[in-house]
Amino acid sequence: MTCQALCARNGWALAWAWGGGGIERAWDASHSAAYGARLLDPRVAWLSTTLRGVGGANPAALAAFDALQRTARAEAAAAPPATWARWWSNLTALLPPRLRVRPIGGRDVYTGYPTAAARPEPACLAAVAGTVTVAEVDVLDRCVGVNQMGACLCYA
Repeated sequence: MTCQALCARNGWALAWAWGGGGIERAWDASHSAAYGARLLDPRVAWLSTTLRGVGGANPAALAAFDALQRTARAEAAAAPPATWARWWSNLTALLPPRLRVRPIGGRDVYTGYPTAAARPEPACLAAVAGTVTVAEVDVLDRCVGVNQMGACLCYA
């Protein structure tokens, strides 16, 4: 079973990232995108009925994603780093901003602002719960990140 199939079957988001996540420093030093840059797999994201904020399916982006994925699978073993970088750049360009995500940061969940108007968007806690509650940690566990449009992507 592929990662895509497993995630789709269980209703989980699947994010792709460029770089080794700090595991292999030599690779990460020369092969990483901007900090936190992740892309949600469109095939999995658009199948999800519980992940809010990803919008409807985009057939053109999905077809381009599938074509790039087939190419990468066929050529990955012999591909030099520059080819991998090109694939990542192409993938980033073809996916809509609502599928480009970063991790949730402190300013996304800080609740100490004097008024709601003073709080920068997104407010991930409010996106899920409507109000801040004692169960903040449980609420944040349902969020997978913030997209480039500034929306918290959270499970219903």
